[in-house]
Amino acid sequence: MNNKKLIMNKLIAYTKLHSEQVPYGACIVDEDGEIIAYGLGQPKSSPTFHAEIMAINNCASQYPNIDWSKLTIYTTGEPCIMCSSAICWSGIREIVYGTPVSFMTKLWGIEASTTCPDIIKLVPNPPQLSEPICEDQCNEMFTEYDSKYRKVLDDRLKEGRGQSKIIREEERV
Repeated sequence: MNNKKLIMNKLIAYTKLHSEQVPYGACIVDEDGEIIAYGLGQPKSSPTFHAEIMAINNCASQYPNIDWSKLTIYTTGEPCIMCSSAICWSGIREIVYGTPVSFMTKLWGIEASTTCPDIIKLVPNPPQLSEPICEDQCNEMFTEYDSKYRKVLDDRLKEGRGQSKIIREEERV
């Protein structure tokens, strides 16, 4: 097993063990292949608390003077445009991911006209973007989450909870 697969498997295990919300996990790896920071997606806490952002923030707070150009970020899902931009701004040299956006689109109907490859093309010194690594394991993790999440939603709807209401213009205060 190559080093990238080993690191991604560690990230998958960490994410499964520690994630309380969604199976998005990220870690920052130094030039020696050591994981120096983790991040987990926490969208219920804030819509901007994506795993990649959390990992970058955790790394920055632990290592304020680090040379970002020597780091690689691993993430269980292909970074969104916000995270891709943050990765580019930080100067991280490489992005390694598991589940591609195309799989998430099939699973959840997520569509973005701008993707990670589009963002990194716009910067002068773009990070390398790997092909998916451990794709099957990451896809399985997202599929399992989707099944559990859908069951919770179905149960809430059966109980009459979780229904949203569209507020008409005349009802607004």
